[in-house]
Amino acid sequence: MSAITSITGLQNLTNLQQLYADWNSLTSVNVSGLTNLVELDLSDSEIPGVGTPSLTSVNLTGCTALQELRLDDSNFSAGIPDLTGLNNIQWLDMDQCGITGNVDLSMLLSLNGFDLSGNTGLTSVTIFEQVLNNVNLYNTALTEESVNDILSWLDGGGETNGLADLEGGTSAAPTGDGITAKENLINKGWQVYTNTAAPGSIGIAASTDFDIVGDFTIEMFVNQSNANGYPRPYSFGAYPAPNAMSIEGGQLYFWGNNSPLINGSFNPNLGQWYHLCVMGYESTVYMFIDGFQVASSPYSGSISSQGLPLTIGDGNAPNSSFNGLMSNFRWLSFANYDPAGFTVPTSPLNNTANCKLLIFQGTNLPMQLSDNSGNGHNATNSGATYATANPFAGFEGSLQMGII
Repeated sequence: MSAITSITGLQNLTNLQQLYADWNSLTSVNVSGLTNLVELDLSDSEIPGVGTPSLTSVNLTGCTALQELRLDDSNFSAGIPDLTGLNNIQWLDMDQCGITGNVDLSMLLSLNGFDLSGNTGLTSVTIFEQVLNNVNLYNTALTEESVNDILSWLDGGGETNGLADLEGGTSAAPTGDGITAKENLINKGWQVYTNTAAPGSIGIAASTDFDIVGDFTIEMFVNQSNANGYPRPYSFGAYPAPNAMSIEGGQLYFWGNNSPLINGSFNPNLGQWYHLCVMGYESTVYMFIDGFQVASSPYSGSISSQGLPLTIGDGNAPNSSFNGLMSNFRWLSFANYDPAGFTVPTSPLNNTANCKLLIFQGTNLPMQLSDNSGNGHNATNSGATYATANPFAGFEGSLQMGII
């Protein structure tokens, strides 16, 4: 059977309640004035022999009884049909219709759910008047503001056991009130899917300066906001990294040559600054937390970075982002402290001879990303942000890493 390309004379069917004309080749349909129409399905109309959507316009004027409207896989790139006055619509389906920009559904006062998924240029949806329990916005391009608003509106609606899919595409991750609303919805039995913010981290190009031969000192100040996953303050490559620090199971680990060389007890209080330091001296590697030696182990005298870039704030593997603040990261090619223990510096760390890297210092983001050792190991930023907090009294500035 050939696909239908047009439907005319529908206004003569004054008592028509249901019209199903999906999987045809319609381009424009006029159902205006059909005041008894309850269900309309014009989805999946395709241009014959081409397979691309053919339906571009639908006149719905006066269809005041309409409860279900299915127009998915149409071509509404020039704008969606006018939905004014359709106060009884409960379900709306316009997925994969080429819709861009904003869609305002706030006039649909009886709406219970909708599917606008697959509209990859859709940036916002206004729904604040509705009490909804099924929202599908998968694979769209929602802004951060829109994601937060939608979640807050759904939370405010008071419904339980609903479904909200805002995942995929280029949609933003929720922040602030959006995160709170998402948690509230989940506690009310909702299934809620959103994109996750990429962990903030920085990268520094590979360099032989980071190949350890002989004595060394690696130190930094950290302040964790959460202990999720297996956070790695820094890493060369993914697990098992040739060189890295990791925090897991109440232990701080130092990795060298793709295996853990040393570990010591570390159970940080969230929101508190700590000085972490690993130091190689002669044939021993030492680990210090706030100047106290927590572990020591034999050391062979060399640890290669294997030509890999240095990542700070992420371990290049799932669940390995460091979530919190970092300040004054320094890499030295000599043993800087007394192996028996030392007093933690109380002011920003200085550049010294044989300093290979000195970063995360200063009162703005560009300064934080600049290498103050003079070796040019400036960082490229992947979502880390500037924070005013600092481990030293009278100073400000650190980098916010990971996800808060």
